Amino acid sequence: MSKVILIRHGQSEANADKGMYKLKADYAMELTEKGKEQSKFAAKMLIEYLEGQYYPCLFVNNIYVSPFKRADQTMKIFCKELKKSKQCFFNSENIIQDVRLREQEWSGNFKEYNKKEEAERRKYSVFYYRYEGGESCTAVYDRCASFVSDLKLTLKDDNHDILIFCHGMTMRVLAMILGKHTVDEFETWDNPWNLGAYVYEFRELINEFTEHNGPTNYLKLTEKL
Repeated sequence: MSKVILIRHGQSEANADKGMYKLKADYAMELTEKGKEQSKFAAKMLIEYLEGQYYPCLFVNNIYVSPFKRADQTMKIFCKELKKSKQCFFNSENIIQDVRLREQEWSGNFKEYNKKEEAERRKYSVFYYRYEGGESCTAVYDRCASFVSDLKLTLKDDNHDILIFCHGMTMRVLAMILGKHTVDEFETWDNPWNLGAYVYEFRELINEFTEHNGPTNYLKLTEKL
């Protein structure tokens, strides 16, 4: 069966210093040196995790990545490390950049991080709240649902695996779709850590995903770093 593994990017400039939001566009935020080290370490931890499961090898067929700089950097470092492992095989190097995997847009321009606005969002609803000049998670849901619909068409009930490199909020929304979770459940989740991973299996006969590691028990690949 195909495994689908969602991976959040490593520590970004804005993760380390939210003041960066008023200096640099969100899509252009890069990994910090810590984020680069996290990406290397996490690849090794993913292989270690898989060795302890009933699927000891990873057969990577397609790699999907957000167009945001930090996700792309994470993907390149992570996959370079995976290729060093005898437990990981790349059936192709088909890297697909998909704009639907970008992070929730909370501003269309340079904007200082606003703690008051963040508190208001949590009080109102993380899923339904719409940032002025940005988008709500309902909009993220629509584009992620489109992505998953297209993804299903490419999956086969075999050992060809998919890696998806994206963002915290995007991963939470994708988890709603892949794991058939409700809005109420979504509201109880936090973003995964940097290099947190969700693991799913696709079952072609029923055209559905089975959640092994989701928002409540995701893999913290940098926990031992």
